[in-house]
This record gives sequence, structure tokens and C-alpha cells, in this order.
Amino acid sequence: HELRNALHEEEFSLHCQPQFRTTTGELAGYEVLLRWHSPSRGKVPPSIFILVAEETGLIREIDEWVMRSACAAAAKWPLPIKVAVNLSARAICHSGIADTVRSILLE
Repeated sequence: HELRNALHEEEFSLHCQPQFRTTTGELAGYEVLLRWHSPSRGKVPPSIFILVAEETGLIREIDEWVMRSACAAAAKWPLPIKVAVNLSARAICHSGIADTVRSILLE
């Protein structure tokens, strides 16, 4: 219940970790990391809340939120740059994942 509420109450945030080219040191893109700051539990590690999300089936909704939010943020950056998001195995195996990704990228 808390995890579902966190999604709808905007308790999740994204943190961008830079990725650099090893040959030149040039910025190659960002890996987007999901974080949850619960009002009652404080900072909840992904190693805990991702497992719960997978067990409850909420992971697909969270994965979509992450992809949509990461793309929306990247679209506002002054220069086009690659953005990497981690998806759960369940999301990748879902038959509609390609359509979901395509739709989010078009948005």
C-alpha cells in the first residue's frame, strides 16, 4: 500500500549519474536511478522497494513512470544526450514493452 501511495504522491525521485567515455573522458550520457523518500520510513533503499514492487506487480507502473519522467527531463536539457534507465526483468519480458517504450519516446 505504501509503495502504491508513493507513486501517486510523488515520493519517488530520479537521480542522474553521469556516464563517461573511457577513451576520451567525454560525457556519454546519464544513468537514471530511482530513489524513494518515504515520509514515514525515510530513505528506502531500492534493494528493498524494488523487490516489493516486483512481488506486488507494481513494478511495471513504476518502470513506466521512470521511463516517462526520465525522457521528459532529458527533453528539457540544452543538448541531446543518452539516458539509460534500468528496467525490471518482468517489464522487459512483458509482451507490450516495445510499444510502451515507443509511446513514451514519442511523447
